[in-house]
Amino acid sequence: MSISQEPLGGGPTLTITVYTSEKCIFCKEAVRVVRETANRLRGVANLLDIIEEDTPLKDKNAGGITAVPAIRVGDSLFVGVPSSEDVEFLINRALLSALSE
Repeated sequence: MSISQEPLGGGPTLTITVYTSEKCIFCKEAVRVVRETANRLRGVANLLDIIEEDTPLKDKNAGGITAVPAIRVGDSLFVGVPSSEDVEFLINRALLSALSE
């Protein structure tokens, strides 16, 4: 599932990927926190794409993911249920990295 928000102008584009599993009891909470934080910060980035990806764990391991939920923002990977502050940190880190390129 992919959620796109209308561009607000000027900011870089970010993609947030939340790796999930149907059997994961913590994944829905992780997705909720990511969505709420991204919605709160939507004026910071031009476009925030949130992608929920439910793929076999063997495929996730190829990307360095050892457990779910896992959240990838830019080059950063967070494993577990994040706090809103964790998600905000990942977004800010990715934005700063994009601006310095």
